[in-house]
Amino acid sequence: MILRTASATRSIRALLALLLGISLIAGTASNPTSASAASVAKPGATCSKKGATQTIKSIKYTCVKSGKKLVWNKGVRVRATTKPPVLVPDTSSQPLSFDNLDTKRVRQAAFAEVTKVVQSMPAVNPNVTVIAGPSLTAERVDAERAGLKRTASFWADLFLPKTAYIGYYTEADLAWVDSAFCQQAAFCPVGEWGPVSKMIQRDLPWCSSAQATNNQRGEPFFNQCLGKGSDYVKNKQTTPHEYTHWVQASLGQMDTYPNWWIEGGAAYFGGALGVWNGATVPSTLDEVVHSDSRGWAEQDLCPLSTPTVEKIADCFRYTYKRGAPPSPDSKWMIAHVSYYMGALATEAMVAVKGMDTYKTFMNDLRTKDFDNAIQANFGLTADEFYAKVSKYVLAMYLEGR
Repeated sequence: MILRTASATRSIRALLALLLGISLIAGTASNPTSASAASVAKPGATCSKKGATQTIKSIKYTCVKSGKKLVWNKGVRVRATTKPPVLVPDTSSQPLSFDNLDTKRVRQAAFAEVTKVVQSMPAVNPNVTVIAGPSLTAERVDAERAGLKRTASFWADLFLPKTAYIGYYTEADLAWVDSAFCQQAAFCPVGEWGPVSKMIQRDLPWCSSAQATNNQRGEPFFNQCLGKGSDYVKNKQTTPHEYTHWVQASLGQMDTYPNWWIEGGAAYFGGALGVWNGATVPSTLDEVVHSDSRGWAEQDLCPLSTPTVEKIADCFRYTYKRGAPPSPDSKWMIAHVSYYMGALATEAMVAVKGMDTYKTFMNDLRTKDFDNAIQANFGLTADEFYAKVSKYVLAMYLEGR
């Protein structure tokens, strides 16, 4: 038997109370059903706040007053509120058309058409006299001849020159070029463009410009500087580009055609034939075509700094205007409006209808005006064509191609 004092008894009681409190807390923690179960809605179970709601397994319960108590009602089923997915039509398996100019497929389809012609047309050696400056090596000139032969064969069913001339030179041939071209090719220009030496001096320190025209006897002539900057991939298109101008000029009066087709058509076939390698679409074709987009966006003749489909369609119509540049105070030529969007429009024509139809269209230009030839071969009025192809131009521009 142990005897306790009153103060000792009070201490023991305080200790027992503390231990009991700890026991109750521990019990609550180890058995969560008491707190959490009371908060889960269940029909008829008590709740603490009128109007409170809980949704469990798509059933929404509401705390309501029943007699003197607050209880959960039976609940109502609720529907999911997820938004339906936005369906984007898949056009990848649909044939290309002017309403379905899929940017992933148009370039491949058009290039396949070009390749088919390159591989099927018999090789020709056009009757072209090449006049090369003394600064050029035979190897450099032969590289240009390869593109010339490919292009001549490509267009042989529409055009093959009886006599034509090409002049190649560099900036080092400044003192030689004018007299050589005049004596050997009857190209003795005066007036606005002046002699070739003037073009060289205007472009220095670079020398990669080219121009296609006729000589004093009316025979096809083009010249190209193969000097500084001419090894840029863009310049692989120059010989095929200028030869394509000869083909266009053989069809009729060039000033009756819109400039987008004159410059854009030459730009597309110049690029496709210039970088052609006999395989799939060369990656450089994107670069060659897109390189004209800067001038297209920056020129101020038909403003396209923030292009829209409507603005692009208007600019196609703008290229029916004559003159380059149209005003003395403009540094831009109408060709800068034309190169990029014209190349893409030409590419779309070839991709949708094929080279056979495209060549039929070109041949029709001998007897039909341009807009009528468009409708006869592509099934659209010119304005309908511009509205549709402008969407492709904008899409490719935004893709940086």
